[in-house]
Amino acid sequence: MVLVHLVYFNVQFGEFLGDMLTEYTRFAAGGFVLLSGLCVGRIFLPKVMTAYQQNGNARVVYRRIWARAGRILMVQFATTILFFALNLPTGSRAALGHPWVFIADLLRFRKGNDLLLLYVGMLTVTPLLLELMRLRLWPLIAAGSAMLFSVVAWGAVGPWQVAFVPTGEFPLLLWQGVFITGLMLTLPLHAFDRAGRKTKIFILILVTVAFAVIFQSANARPLGFKHPWLPLTFWKIPLTFGEYLRYVILTLLIMLVTNAAWGILKNTRGKAFICLLGRNSLFVYVAHLYVQEAVALIVHPTRRLGLWQMGYAVAMIALLGAMAYGMERIGAAKKSPRPSPRPPQASEPPATSPMGFALDS
Repeated sequence: MVLVHLVYFNVQFGEFLGDMLTEYTRFAAGGFVLLSGLCVGRIFLPKVMTAYQQNGNARVVYRRIWARAGRILMVQFATTILFFALNLPTGSRAALGHPWVFIADLLRFRKGNDLLLLYVGMLTVTPLLLELMRLRLWPLIAAGSAMLFSVVAWGAVGPWQVAFVPTGEFPLLLWQGVFITGLMLTLPLHAFDRAGRKTKIFILILVTVAFAVIFQSANARPLGFKHPWLPLTFWKIPLTFGEYLRYVILTLLIMLVTNAAWGILKNTRGKAFICLLGRNSLFVYVAHLYVQEAVALIVHPTRRLGLWQMGYAVAMIALLGAMAYGMERIGAAKKSPRPSPRPPQASEPPATSPMGFALDS
């Protein structure tokens, strides 16, 4: 996502790499939404099942999901207000309009980036979706999601008629399909984990072939083919079925390749760095919006650097990693136990590890 956005901000990556990031391997937004649905199912569905076994209901789990949706909505409001405030000196006052109108539009979800709003909307209905999955009624979810996508794809409803931000990038009726696909992938995930190596390789081969077909269909002419293998269109705005398939298949391919190479990757510094970003994904996403704006201010004055401008991407990713590390250190400091008012007796086990973290953290 960082790389793609920097290309759009005219950072020089060269023709080949720029096309590779924005056209040939375009998946960042779709992968973000798909993995959001997958993580929600992976984390909360087992908690729902456990809660029903222990308490006969999952109200506590669902309240936690709605509380998270509320927190993300507050982040959306704060981010939008700060963005407009920072851009006032550069001429966005006209876009801001009257302050009370701006606040009203903000509260009606008509202002700002609509990716987080999409996430908030999907989290709001997640308890209902998890209940249906618990009752093994997941076909109803799949059919309902497909129907909502289809009414837009067939032209029965305009993509922005039921959307948060007018003319936004993530109209709800279309992008709910990506989130719910990720949620549905939770169901076969345990079976895949238990599958043997040959089965996993077979699945990897199938997904690789599917990606090759989608890749050819999306890029037939640049590849020298007269006709695409599949008559699909590939637009992100508004999202088309072909683009949906591209996002799902490419994200699955990356996951399967990562799984196959995990024995090599799991102890590398690169894995640790990427996991650091992943654990702080919401913060990293919001922070990168501001960092890329700062980069955008220096792109044009430094055009003479040529392809050396790709260093901005390295610096930006390193900065986001440092910021994520700082957030984790702050969180760890808040969670660490307060010093005991009396020294522990010799017979008592120590309350913390040598690094100062609680042993049960």
